[in-house]
Amino acid sequence: MIAAGERPLYLREVLRTMQATIAPELSSDRALDAIGCIERVLAHLIVADEQGDELERDFADRVDAALADGRPQAVSLATAQSLAQTGRLDAKARHALADAERAYLRDLARKRDALLRPASQDGGRAQVCSITAAQLTGYLRARFPQYPGIYADSIELIPGGRSKETLLVDLRDAGFLSGLRVMRKDVAIGLNATRTSDEFPTLTLAMEAGVPVPQPLLVEDDPDKLDGTFMIVARVRGEKKGEIFPDVAFPTEGKPEIGAQLAAILARIHQIPIARTGREAPDRTTVKSATLSRIDAAAARFAAVTQGEPSTLFGLAVCWLRDNIDDALQGPIVLRHGDLGLHNMLIDGTTITAMLDWELSEPGYPAADLGALRHSVKALMPWQDFVEGYVQAGGDRLAANDHSVRFFSILGKIAGMSNTQLGGEMFRTGTKRSIVTANSAADFRYRLALLLADELADALDPAAPAPK
Repeated sequence: MIAAGERPLYLREVLRTMQATIAPELSSDRALDAIGCIERVLAHLIVADEQGDELERDFADRVDAALADGRPQAVSLATAQSLAQTGRLDAKARHALADAERAYLRDLARKRDALLRPASQDGGRAQVCSITAAQLTGYLRARFPQYPGIYADSIELIPGGRSKETLLVDLRDAGFLSGLRVMRKDVAIGLNATRTSDEFPTLTLAMEAGVPVPQPLLVEDDPDKLDGTFMIVARVRGEKKGEIFPDVAFPTEGKPEIGAQLAAILARIHQIPIARTGREAPDRTTVKSATLSRIDAAAARFAAVTQGEPSTLFGLAVCWLRDNIDDALQGPIVLRHGDLGLHNMLIDGTTITAMLDWELSEPGYPAADLGALRHSVKALMPWQDFVEGYVQAGGDRLAANDHSVRFFSILGKIAGMSNTQLGGEMFRTGTKRSIVTANSAADFRYRLALLLADELADALDPAAPAPK
């Protein structure tokens, strides 16, 4: 057995070898994708082993000060989490507690990121295709008897996507389907209970509205055909130049231009008539009820995983969201994308060529999309410039008010944290053991928590102006 005190030496050597010897030899997207996850997991483990006790002691001191006005009480993090969830703390204590956890997360991030290679890429998919070229060929020949020679020459995994599988397929003698196409397919175990086939109508409407999306070509809504619903779309030029977190991967050129395009595209999405999707526009009471249910579901999911690290931020956020929901639900009910970010778009040079992954699209408040984008937009351009571009392109100014955007930004972060908590549980129990689920609990959760801390510390600031 390796002594506990010696383990960081071994981990550091593994990380150094991955970075200096193995990574430069890799060429496939899949390998580069996976190694980014591995490096971030190793970095987190090294920091936890070498400096975790010190970080937690500092955090405990800050928590004591936040809860006792400077008088030491030896309050544990778990106790602080319980207090945060009760909603019984006064405004000053809530703000101080959020600041304490933000300081802890920033310390952790600085130590972790010092170990990582620049522009390390995020992982995001299974390591083996769920179907073979022969299986796809059999399906296509049964569906298109007019093309008796149709076949799939190859299937290759494309990086990206945690809840769906994305494949590059080379279709031959396939009529309108011929060529390199992209196949998006359900996976057996995902964090979102959505069907790929449900994206197809929305994708069609978005293309008609002038939103840059891949041209939808084929959809299959019978999950028994190829072990999950799927769709095939045209391949679009461009590449994924960013991730959910700007410090992981981000465009290096044309950032203001990309931000301006994104503002106009978002306004265009929000002008797609809901009725054309085949859904009914819900009333405000229904949307409020659904929003409260989302808050409750995230809280329940987070609490159900008992082995995850406690968080005062999470409980503070849940209480704040419940207290502020009425002031936040402003503006029209629109069709929203539901999962916006640079990780879900393709960029060619400095031009956005495709908005991807519409599985969570649904009617709701525009501020939900704006809140999901805010931390990425701030790395592209000033936030107010983005809002002005959104309004000039037809977006609703009331919907873009700061309080509403912050509300949905915080809601998105706690939903993400609850998913990463579940991802860690799936990894630990073997339900879904992969480097992606390992990365979910060991890195992704902490990056989300730091974003949440930034939003929440401002929201809980007693000097902050009242919602307008």
